[in-house]
Amino acid sequence: MNFSYLRIRLPAIAHCGYSLLIIRCWLLLFLLVPNKLFAQLWRGNLGAPVMKITFGAGNSQALPNGTTTYGFTSGCPEPGQYSLENFLVYGCYKNTIPLTGDHTKDFGGKYMLVNGEGAVSSDVLVVKIGGLCSNTTYQFAAFLANCLKLNACGGTPVLPNLTFFIEAVDGTILVSHNSGDLPVTGVTDWVE
Repeated sequence: MNFSYLRIRLPAIAHCGYSLLIIRCWLLLFLLVPNKLFAQLWRGNLGAPVMKITFGAGNSQALPNGTTTYGFTSGCPEPGQYSLENFLVYGCYKNTIPLTGDHTKDFGGKYMLVNGEGAVSSDVLVVKIGGLCSNTTYQFAAFLANCLKLNACGGTPVLPNLTFFIEAVDGTILVSHNSGDLPVTGVTDWVE
């Protein structure tokens, strides 16, 4: 049995870089082709998820130690903090839209809200994944959204931009992918 780590990193953000992130991750077995990577999303038949990461429902509790470098809070996070929420009808602060649930049909399902303003390059989420097999191709998926209003930061905010890494236990990066800048749309548009 092989183990790997999923590491999602948010690079340094100078100012006004508030971002709403939902991280529901699926690592799916989809093709038994050794040593091949595909950059696009696979739309064929997928196997059962190897792992499904959600943030639960009900009362929010901090993620386990070592899962993130951000500090936990409830409600609207300050710079360098995160919260696990499902309903912030008035948004957070003056620069964000109302945050009324994640993109799934989970009753009371939570999303991870991260305030990356002023952050140095930091780990948003680190998860150990077991049961992976050599010479097998997997698909990783996460859903992200930018919660800034269109006029936030004078119309020129620093856009959230995440890098996803799949690492071997020894820290060797097996594959990485960058989300690119998440655009400000003024509504909660979840991007896979």
